Amino acid sequence: MKEDLGSADEFYSLLHALTGKVQETINKIILRTKPSPFTKHWWSQELVQCHANIRRLAHLAYKRQADPHDPIHHEYKTLQNSYSVMIENAKKAHWVDFLKNLNECTVWTAHKFALSKPSDGGRAWVPMLKVKASDGSVGEAVSCDDKSTAFEGKIFLEPDHAAPSFEGFAYPILYFTYSPITDQQILWVISWLGPYKAPSTDGIPNVFFIR
Repeated sequence: MKEDLGSADEFYSLLHALTGKVQETINKIILRTKPSPFTKHWWSQELVQCHANIRRLAHLAYKRQADPHDPIHHEYKTLQNSYSVMIENAKKAHWVDFLKNLNECTVWTAHKFALSKPSDGGRAWVPMLKVKASDGSVGEAVSCDDKSTAFEGKIFLEPDHAAPSFEGFAYPILYFTYSPITDQQILWVISWLGPYKAPSTDGIPNVFFIR
């Protein structure tokens, strides 16, 4: 390479040649990574910060769950709603930018997106079920009621035999005298119930241990 350059054109010519060689070396040596298909291209640093703030408020709201009137609960709910709006706006802005920069290749991708069926936003749901009727025909359970009925028929099976009869059964002799449960015993058990427990089918939380 020459040490002295006579003009600016000669300088830029050598600069472009050097840049080309560097780019050629990068293409030969450095391996290209394949982006994950699950990458959220609309994700931004603002959403990262907002998500971190939501997790912090969620921790504080959980610590103060005994006081439902604490303002931290309202603050947590407000920020969570604004976070959902930010996600929707980010997705919409990303889609608009994608449509503005369409070319001969990406126009078919946009065409595929436009003709595809709308999704449910990633919500958890039970897919359509195929149900076999008693006459042997196969139907489809689409609605939630039909799916619940299909699950009920498979989980809660009919008994194979009639309930046993206890008429004439000889019970053994009792080892102790039965006494009715007192109110004091009921209050003693209730005092062992943990707070914030989900109730059972009768509306009363389950008691897991009694000393």
